[in-house]
Amino acid sequence: MTVTFTAPKQANVLPPASLLNGELHVAEIGSPRALLDAAPSKLFLTELTDARAWLEATRYTPESYKNTHGHALVVAGSRRMIVYDDVEPSEKVRVYDSGVTRGGDNGADIEETYKTLVSYRTGDVWAPKLDPTEALHYVCAEFLAAVRDSRPTRSDGAAGLRVVRLLETAQQSINEGGRWIKL
Repeated sequence: MTVTFTAPKQANVLPPASLLNGELHVAEIGSPRALLDAAPSKLFLTELTDARAWLEATRYTPESYKNTHGHALVVAGSRRMIVYDDVEPSEKVRVYDSGVTRGGDNGADIEETYKTLVSYRTGDVWAPKLDPTEALHYVCAEFLAAVRDSRPTRSDGAAGLRVVRLLETAQQSINEGGRWIKL
């Protein structure tokens, strides 16, 4: 059993430390509500129902324009994380020098084992300079050059068909609860 005061802490909810909690009890010790509200948590435990509610609330309507919602892509690894945000006007790509390093069981007591299993690292953030030209500009320029030079375009009908198949397979996976589908 683990007892924490006022509110759960990061280690109480994130593995692997949370796996060592046992039953978690939050003990109220009279912390003023104003104090808690003045320092809101930057950590949120998101459950499946939260994700579903967010997806339903942000679902496109038939009359919506796809780019009014924005898109984000997050690629995270053990050394760095890259975030692409197409709504961001100047720094669409940010690289975070942060990650999680996993080690091995050192055979010591449980606390020492935890310390060697996972270590969190945070570091610098940088935004590489990118060409701000819209991708459609390059696609149109390539098409016009292909017509001018009497040559096939780089992205022909076969490439378009591959993209459509990929999108259809992604939608099928979504419809089937995220099932992996081999392409």
